[in-house]
Amino acid sequence: MSAATAGFQEVATGLRLRFYTVGEDERVMLLLHDVGECSPVLSGLAVRLASHGYKVIMLDLRGHGDSAPSAEGQYSAASMAADVESFVTERDLYTRPLAVVGVGLGAAVGLAFASAQPQLVRHHHPVTSPHLTPHHPNAHTHGTLNAECRG
Repeated sequence: MSAATAGFQEVATGLRLRFYTVGEDERVMLLLHDVGECSPVLSGLAVRLASHGYKVIMLDLRGHGDSAPSAEGQYSAASMAADVESFVTERDLYTRPLAVVGVGLGAAVGLAFASAQPQLVRHHHPVTSPHLTPHHPNAHTHGTLNAECRG
C-alpha cells in the first residue's frame, strides 16, 4: 500500500481545500474529520479501508488543516457542505459510487451534503464523535487538536 498523496482543489465557493488520497478503486469513500482536527487524524482508517479495495479521499474542511479559512467567517454545516459538493463535482467523484463517512462535525457536514445533493451520494455514514460523549471508553482518541493539524 502506497502512502497518501496530497493535493489542493480550488472549489466554486472560492476556497482552496487540501485533500489526501489513499488507494485506487472504482469505489470511492470520502472521509470528513471532526471540528479542530484535520485529515491526517483519519489516515489509519483510510489505509485500512484502502486495503479493502476502496479509493479513500480525506478532505480538510474549510479552516482546518491546510484548507483555506472562510474570509466571511462562515463555518456552518451548510457552508461546508457547499465546499464538499463543489469538491465532489470538480473531481468528478459523483460518476461512481460515493460513500461519505463523517466524524462529529464531518458527520453533520456529510448529512447536509447528502440531504442537499442526494443524487451525488450513494451512502452516508455519520459517526458520533466520542468527545461528545465523554464517558465513552475511547473518548481520549478524538476531540483534541492533534499535532498534525496545527499549522
